[in-house]
Amino acid sequence: QHLLGFFSIFNSSHFSDMAFTTSRHSASFPNRLGGELDMELPDCVYDITNGELSIGVMSSQGTIRIPVSRNSGLLISARSAYLNLLYKQWLNIDGSHIKYSFGDYNITYLLKPSPRDEIQINTYYGNDNTNITDDGYQADFSLKWGNSLFSTNWNHKFNHIDLRTIAYYTYYHNKFYVKENNQFLKLPSAIGEFGFKSTLFINNLIVGTEIALRNVLPQNPITESAYQIDYPNQIRQKTKEISFFIDYNHNILDSNFKLNVGIRSTFYHDYNNYSFVSADPSVTITDMISDCSNLSISFGTQHQYISQTGFSSIGLPTEFWYSNNNIYKPQNSQYVSASYNISLMRDMYNITSEVYYKRLFNQEEYNGNIMDILTHTYDFNDQILSGSGYNIGINLMLSKRKGPITGWLSYAYSISKRRFKSDELNNLYPSNHDRPHEFNLVSTYNYHNKLELGGTLVFASGTPFTSTKDFYLINNHIVSQFNEHNSNRLSPYFRIDLSINYYIKNTKTKQQAINISFYNVTMHKNDIFYRLKIYKGQYAYKPFHFVLDILPSISYYIKF
Repeated sequence: QHLLGFFSIFNSSHFSDMAFTTSRHSASFPNRLGGELDMELPDCVYDITNGELSIGVMSSQGTIRIPVSRNSGLLISARSAYLNLLYKQWLNIDGSHIKYSFGDYNITYLLKPSPRDEIQINTYYGNDNTNITDDGYQADFSLKWGNSLFSTNWNHKFNHIDLRTIAYYTYYHNKFYVKENNQFLKLPSAIGEFGFKSTLFINNLIVGTEIALRNVLPQNPITESAYQIDYPNQIRQKTKEISFFIDYNHNILDSNFKLNVGIRSTFYHDYNNYSFVSADPSVTITDMISDCSNLSISFGTQHQYISQTGFSSIGLPTEFWYSNNNIYKPQNSQYVSASYNISLMRDMYNITSEVYYKRLFNQEEYNGNIMDILTHTYDFNDQILSGSGYNIGINLMLSKRKGPITGWLSYAYSISKRRFKSDELNNLYPSNHDRPHEFNLVSTYNYHNKLELGGTLVFASGTPFTSTKDFYLINNHIVSQFNEHNSNRLSPYFRIDLSINYYIKNTKTKQQAINISFYNVTMHKNDIFYRLKIYKGQYAYKPFHFVLDILPSISYYIKF
């Protein structure tokens, strides 16, 4: 994420559409227990050069689409953020001075050599840099993280068969530095993955294979301090994951009922010569009630062979990946879900609803503290809690797609509980990402294609955290003792954003507009986490806030 979600994760102008899947729906779904966000790229070659550009006081971004030949085209996008130039006084967070910048770049080349073939080559590179000076701790923090990607897609159509193939390499790394007086801590981690996936669509049958080769460096502490603690280097975890899947779609007795039955079989081999084989069935029954409504029921099992954990669960680079092995078994779940969708008034309104239950096994959560690494010998196995649990919830959404007022309203209620093997009382605890209530409202009002007013409201329950029970000083260093895992919860998250677009020109092919936006208009202080800090010479245990004041911005937008 870019600055805890302040900037969008992707450059939206590079993509043609977005699809979000909350949970598994077929055997072709990847080996993940969660959902999937699919950023869809254009599949057509433009006749003329066109693009869009936005220049603002916080950031700028641009996209250009260039026809290379009659059957090929190039799509280039870039973004850059430079908050420190004009917003230095607003980036004083909770008494800490912050510097932040990021940039990312997309290039897509599309080639259609024949009516039956389509080739797409994609590259991506992005980097974030954050520096925080904390006067209370007399410490400097540096957070750097980045992604890079290269992929080649080939789609070919036979007479009655479609073949879709992708080969890719993706790499993510993060580096976290802490310098406090005469102590220095560095926490690098990384994950690289080479993948290949090929899928055949044969009438009602979908058959395919997927291969993932990974090289993972888990959190690897490097310190220099008065304690002279030496940490053994983490072993690079090299693993391979090979899956075969088959899906069959069928109309039941020529009725409105549709049946999808599938199975996904996976062979996993890790760096310690540990192997694991799984077979995950899935079944989905859909009742096409009418042309504008349907009801679906799904159930099955899933496995996941990599895990992510860290000091937080909010997208900071203190989180890291690690591979499953004979100690930390692959995660798996048994799930059942039901969803109902209906479109009203000629697709002007759409209502979606979903209820789900997931029984989860081999779940892990991090139980360490970042400052303790400076004074304790680090052992990855001592920081991980293992156990099982469940997720249960309901999602509701109402969206309006047509007319001068568009937008959507959503509400989610969920419970996410875990039981850990190390707990003698065998209690159920909220998971790190447990958030019982979440409410979102997004709306846009368009006045005669000349003026556009937009607003976003977000309200959500605070996430759990493990609070400090006692703390004391040893050689002028804070040492903490903690309460039960996730026994406390942050304050609810609340934010309202507003924006105004004034169109100087607004036609189908050309636009010019001035945008004025206000982030966090209520100036609500949202908690990120609790920490011990020196306030005016006294130690205090208080929440760390993200933004103290409203952040206004202005930008100029042109589409040509």
